[in-house]
Amino acid sequence: MSNEKRDTARALLIAERGDQRGKWTRKPKTHCVNGHAFTDDNVYYDPKDGTRACNACRAQKNQIKKLLEYGITEDEETLLWQRQCGLCAICQEPLHHGSGTAGAKIDHDHTTGSIRGILCGNCNIGISHFRDDPKRCSNAAAYLNEIRKER
Repeated sequence: MSNEKRDTARALLIAERGDQRGKWTRKPKTHCVNGHAFTDDNVYYDPKDGTRACNACRAQKNQIKKLLEYGITEDEETLLWQRQCGLCAICQEPLHHGSGTAGAKIDHDHTTGSIRGILCGNCNIGISHFRDDPKRCSNAAAYLNEIRKER
């Protein structure tokens, strides 16, 4: 059967039945599983698959993750932000809440687990590529300064 005939047959069936098979026919949920309302301010749509999630629950999960991973509470994280005046500890650019590369990251020593500060995503990735080695970082800075002088 050709696509055109199939579409015509499907349209006739839909008109006959009064429903739309294969389409979302249930009412969308108005609240998350924890009872938070899905409002414009409290909903996140995943850009990968379009699913939606509750921002309040996402924030709560994020805080639990930080507590488990780094042993830091929300109040302690707020103190770090204030101590750094909302700026990345390395590049001094304003920090942004959020996930992904652009979001602020809690920087910690991978050997001891102690928290060093808050970095922007780029600086966090940068020092991880240098394996958190100050000598490698200073060598990279010296290299860049030398190249700049030659130009």
